[in-house]
Amino acid sequence: MIRGRYRPVARLRVFAVCAAVAALVAPRGAASLAAADPAPRGAPDDPVAAAAAAFAALRFDEALGLADQAWRRGDGGPDQLRRIFALAGRAAGSIGEDRAARLWFSRWLYLDPDAALPDGTSPKLTALLGDARAALGGSTLVAHASVRPGAIRVTVADDPLDLIAAARAGTTRVAFHDGAALVPVADAGEVRELELLDRYGNRLAAVGVHPAPADAPQPAAPPTPPPPARSASRAWYAHPVTWAVTTGVLAAAGGGALWIALDARNDINFIRQNSANEQYSTVAPELLSRYQRLDRAQLAEGIAFGAAGAAALVGTTLWLHDRREPAVAVSVAPGGARVAWRARF
Repeated sequence: MIRGRYRPVARLRVFAVCAAVAALVAPRGAASLAAADPAPRGAPDDPVAAAAAAFAALRFDEALGLADQAWRRGDGGPDQLRRIFALAGRAAGSIGEDRAARLWFSRWLYLDPDAALPDGTSPKLTALLGDARAALGGSTLVAHASVRPGAIRVTVADDPLDLIAAARAGTTRVAFHDGAALVPVADAGEVRELELLDRYGNRLAAVGVHPAPADAPQPAAPPTPPPPARSASRAWYAHPVTWAVTTGVLAAAGGGALWIALDARNDINFIRQNSANEQYSTVAPELLSRYQRLDRAQLAEGIAFGAAGAAALVGTTLWLHDRREPAVAVSVAPGGARVAWRARF
């Protein structure tokens, strides 16, 4: 009885020994598992490599997030950006985010127009890449650089995805405005290329700078010619004042005709009200005379007011034409000619 009574105590001792052994072995096992995981889910030192490992392990959501993180770090070059965009497009397409996949693939084609997925890729991803290629229509990044005194002017001729945000020469970075940037440099002739950056600071491409010959003349910009003088001797009908006076005369004539028409209408009403007991043969001539006067006045009124409106329209048009001050300015600079048009209303 005593032996059976202490059997549970022996079992507790066995369990305690096993727990102690497990506590000693568990940290080593966890460390070995962590070392064997090629893409830990913490903050990796290389997000691109971690994204590739996550994609290979079919963790597409994680791969897409790591690729986006790698892009936003802003320390990549053209080759690394191609890897990021291609990987993000494949990851987005694999989880059914077709619109995002087309956008990532468009960025990839933006830097590599001949980009292609490896053999054996899912037909869905291949179709998404084809859609992105068709949407771009062959457009790609095109930029030019020209030398200016103490600076280099960069002009973007084609940026289909509007990715370019700044240009950089050495440590000098200048943002683009209206598709151009003027980067100041100490010696423009020594600079051979400028870097084009996206909004995060990644290097999208490099544009070559061809220095101007040392003996090339720099044409001076001619002064802006003054606006052409208006001719003072114009025909009478080309002056707005003429049409303003005409409008006033016609409007006054229309007003007079309107007064005559109202007077005739009043006479007709008076005759009708005060000739109820008179014979028709006596009243008829007076009514007929007043009606004829009313018709003539209404006709004259309509013609006068209509002509006044037309004259006012012509005068207003001439006045607006005289108010404009067009001036065409052509200036020649080292980078080409510039034409400016100014108009004031």
